[in-house]
Amino acid sequence: MRLCVLVAVSGKTILTTLRRLYDDCGGDIEFFLYGDGVLLLDDQSFMELSKHVKTTLCGVSGEERGTGKRDGVVFGSLYDLSVMAARSDRLVSFAREP
Repeated sequence: MRLCVLVAVSGKTILTTLRRLYDDCGGDIEFFLYGDGVLLLDDQSFMELSKHVKTTLCGVSGEERGTGKRDGVVFGSLYDLSVMAARSDRLVSFAREP
């Protein structure tokens, strides 16, 4: 099963969850970082995980939060998220309510 994961939050709890999803999916998973999710790029544990997972982030969210480019991470847009979701069997979203 191919999994697309939209991540719009950051923190240690989300890192544990993303690692578990990666382990369960056998690597057939993609991350899209949006909003505060782009802050995960500052965490070394996430960067290690992203070496094994195709990771794209919303360029606008990255610019708003001062996130620079990282090796192996693609700057994209919500269009990229829609393509990722279309080719996936499931979409999982981690976000906060306003």
